[in-house]
Amino acid sequence: MKPFLVFSAIPVSLIALFYGVESSPAREWKDVSGRTVSADFVALEGDGVRVKLATGKETVLKKDVLADGEWAVAQDLANKTERNAAGADHALPVLLARTVATERNESTNWQTYWGSYDKTIDNKRVVEVSVRSSSDTDRTVVVEALWLADDGHGNVRGVMGVIRKELVLAARATQKVRVPMVYSSRDLKLAALGLRFVSGSSFGGWIMRISDPVEKKVIVQQGSRPPLLSWSDKVPVVGN
Repeated sequence: MKPFLVFSAIPVSLIALFYGVESSPAREWKDVSGRTVSADFVALEGDGVRVKLATGKETVLKKDVLADGEWAVAQDLANKTERNAAGADHALPVLLARTVATERNESTNWQTYWGSYDKTIDNKRVVEVSVRSSSDTDRTVVVEALWLADDGHGNVRGVMGVIRKELVLAARATQKVRVPMVYSSRDLKLAALGLRFVSGSSFGGWIMRISDPVEKKVIVQQGSRPPLLSWSDKVPVVGN
């Protein structure tokens, strides 16, 4: 390749860079005079861009000799490099939650032969949460179980309870946690008066989520039914 013309306004380090390059790595970098050189982006370094030539040599392109738009490209590449590095350490875990047990217990407080009664009903549910790490490093997360209650007619009325458990998620490992919840209700019937009262809470679904206690944000979540996930926004993440 023929050498580029040299102008005194160009620093010696940049002149050397734009001279004698024989291969074409990742990107063509352009200076204020329109000359180009092929080099891989390495990092931002002060007021310059460190790049790597095809020969393996690294050098710094000064910001003030780069063509318009080149510095913005360098900043974008730096941001992408930073995000990729963060992603390698904080890759999203895989969450799988499922109901593994249900149990109903009914006890009668009193009852008459003409049909009146007072009953207490407990419905227990257990959800197993399986979390698989996608990261090469250990990470502390919080498993959060949001239990929803309905109005007895299939309409969710709100979050009845939240159970939190801190978990040290080992690199590339899978860990399981079981989360129980009991829904209690009372069924009172006064047959002579033609009245019946049902109070307490009924199962309306669940949301299991993995959160970051430092950044105070939800990493991944799953609902027993997808529409229920809208209720997750109503419960803030609790940090350390």
